[in-house]
Amino acid sequence: MATPVIRQVSDMRKPDEIKEICSRNTPVFVLKNGEVHFVAISQEQFEDYENLKARRELRAQLAIAEAENRTGAPTIEHSEFMGILRKKIHGDKTI
Repeated sequence: MATPVIRQVSDMRKPDEIKEICSRNTPVFVLKNGEVHFVAISQEQFEDYENLKARRELRAQLAIAEAENRTGAPTIEHSEFMGILRKKIHGDKTI
């Protein structure tokens, strides 16, 4: 990742400059009164961040499931689980 760029909030009057910096996958830290007010990133960086968050959440959920499995927590068959899930999604309608 490129070195972050720091700009003052007053530079937001130059959106094309900020957009150009972000297009190089470089985050722009926007300061207000000397503190970070927000960070501007490219759409690609945002999508990468969202994917990273989703993977972390999945790993955390898998770790919980594995720990429960090791302690002998009750389980259900896949078909039973899918039936429960379908009912939640579609209500009492039979598919």
